[in-house]
Amino acid sequence: MITLDDLFCPSGEIYFAERNSDKRTVCISEVPSGVACDCVCVGCRQPMVAYKGCKNRHHFQHAANAKRECANVGETTLHRVAKDYLAQALSLTIPPKVLREGSIEEVITREVAYSFDKATLERKLGGIVPDVLVWKKDVALVVEFLVTHKCDEEKVLKIKTLGLSAIEIDLSPYRKHSVDELAHVILHEAERDWLHHRFEVDAQARLDDLVRAE
Repeated sequence: MITLDDLFCPSGEIYFAERNSDKRTVCISEVPSGVACDCVCVGCRQPMVAYKGCKNRHHFQHAANAKRECANVGETTLHRVAKDYLAQALSLTIPPKVLREGSIEEVITREVAYSFDKATLERKLGGIVPDVLVWKKDVALVVEFLVTHKCDEEKVLKIKTLGLSAIEIDLSPYRKHSVDELAHVILHEAERDWLHHRFEVDAQARLDDLVRAE
């Protein structure tokens, strides 16, 4: 069983790579051994070798002549796996966003399983590198994942400046769960909160008007 923790390679062993033939992120169990795996590292794009012997746990290693520049391979792998889940389901539960002042409230959105058109990975978007983007027509929602550290204030500020909506999904309670169990966790089960909603400023103005009228 490969767990969420294993994605971050605490033992130095890598369990996912990108297959050249179809650009899919594949598990070590899905490929033949040796260089026949036809894979590259998702972090540094260097060739990988699949080690599938009888004694040690099956894993990928960089080829002997590969230049190793993949300190973030675990985080990148999580993003690739999560993107694949989102791209297949095209549905994601978004949390409620309600502004309140005393007994008065302004509802921006209720909790709902929302449908999207596609999911993508972007290396850079307006000065930030989102974990994953889900799209409805030409509007993107930034999806961030909390495993060890929350999204920092600088990134949140840049998201706000770009006028993007963003949620953060807390995967920290699931570190010992199998990767195969993460799909439902990411899509619907895990705790999630808004980092920013692009309609929040307008909603706050409406709430202020209601408070003044009250």
